[in-house]
Amino acid sequence: MSSPPPPWESHPPLSEDGFYEADPDVDTGPVHVVIPTDEDIAGEDARAAEWPQAYRPPPAEEDTFASRFTAPLTVNPRTVPVKAERVRLGPIVAGVAGVLAVGLAVWLFWPSSDAAESSNTASTPSTTEKPVDTEAQAKLLRLLPPGYPSNSCKQVDPPKDALAEVDCTQNADTDGPPSATYTLVQDKAALQAASDVVVRGTDVVNCPGNIQSPGPWRRNATPQQVSGTLVCGLQESRPTLAWTDDIVLLLGVVRADAKGPTLDQLYAWWSTHS
Repeated sequence: MSSPPPPWESHPPLSEDGFYEADPDVDTGPVHVVIPTDEDIAGEDARAAEWPQAYRPPPAEEDTFASRFTAPLTVNPRTVPVKAERVRLGPIVAGVAGVLAVGLAVWLFWPSSDAAESSNTASTPSTTEKPVDTEAQAKLLRLLPPGYPSNSCKQVDPPKDALAEVDCTQNADTDGPPSATYTLVQDKAALQAASDVVVRGTDVVNCPGNIQSPGPWRRNATPQQVSGTLVCGLQESRPTLAWTDDIVLLLGVVRADAKGPTLDQLYAWWSTHS
């Protein structure tokens, strides 16, 4: 069996001019395409079968370009690490804390409307405040029982329907009261109302010598004339004595303390100072 010709001898030799480009000025005309017939294809297959296995051309691969659009796609995802941006919380926290601190300071030190109103009220004298009756106060100081040192009695705001009132400390006379309150009122009705308040706040007992309490009292110089009302009793377990002077419209309340005096001693002091 004869060997097939080498592949380079399967075509007739080309002329030397065939290796150069055609003259661009020469019209070559349409390209003639030779379509092989079935006999040509069979002859080629027969000749290929006579070739040794080593010289057989590989089978033509099928064009798979179209199948690329019909075959399912295989996706191989690649994990891309997300770079988390580092947020510096320090400056943010510090800024928020600063804003809160400023807000708190403003809230604490900013004057409220109530404070402003109270400030305006304090700076503007109230038109309803009861004016001090200096004449009535001077009269009251002249009516005090003897035995009070200078500056031992201080003015206080008088209650309703009262003209003046003072609180006094220790009376220097024998068995004198450690504390006392004296009130000057404007009329007998106000004097009776003030006396009733004292009676309601006192555990009433008879005065020493079994004298009625509350009851009328008289001066030795005018035994036929009632000078006022006397009441004896205890306030917070301490001896207390109160009386009214209907002539000068005065109410006096004297009190003992834990060291004395007793109710008998307080009554004896009052008897010589009323």
